[in-house]
Amino acid sequence: GSHRFRINLQIADLLLQAGDTKNMMRYLKATDNLRERENIRYYISKYNYLKANEKLLSNNYQVAIDLATPLVASLTEQTRLYRSEIALYLVLSKAHFGLEDYKNAYLTLLDYQNRFNTFSADEQVDNLERQQMLFNLEKIKAENQHLSWNNVLQTLELKTNDQKVEYLNVLVVAGIGSTVIASLIALWINRRRIRWGKIANTDSLTGLFNRRYFDTQLDHLQKF
Repeated sequence: GSHRFRINLQIADLLLQAGDTKNMMRYLKATDNLRERENIRYYISKYNYLKANEKLLSNNYQVAIDLATPLVASLTEQTRLYRSEIALYLVLSKAHFGLEDYKNAYLTLLDYQNRFNTFSADEQVDNLERQQMLFNLEKIKAENQHLSWNNVLQTLELKTNDQKVEYLNVLVVAGIGSTVIASLIALWINRRRIRWGKIANTDSLTGLFNRRYFDTQLDHLQKF
């Protein structure tokens, strides 16, 4: 029920803005039986505004005044008004003007202007707060993106460092391997040298030192 009330109410409001008062009244009439199911102030205020406007458009000025006057009086206690509630002041002013009650029409119009100025100021404040909130959200989003990029860069840096460490480990292993191989080759060469020296200085049949060995020893003694 409340959903049908709101839908018909929104259509009636759009038709009023489009100037199609006939169809506006038809959709507005469809909301009358559903009014009691609505308890949200925004939709109730829009309904009251459209009903008062309906009487105004039908030239039922006194009925419009009787309907709008207590509603406007109750708005004095409200600090923040909806646009439809402010528009009630304008409807009431036009109804007084229709009855040629120019004094009340003028006074009500002044109230409308004051309320509308306050509403505009509040709306600007709300827009500024909304823009500030959006700015803060964008700032947080940018900071999150910056943090994400930092995380990506840190991850890449860690991967690069890991690759460097792995490369250094390979170099160390290769160096150790090269050193071991070089040592083995030097050892093998030294053993071959000792073996060939022994073969050159001994007799192959008896295993005793030969003449070459003694000649070498004599040379060393002569040097001393």
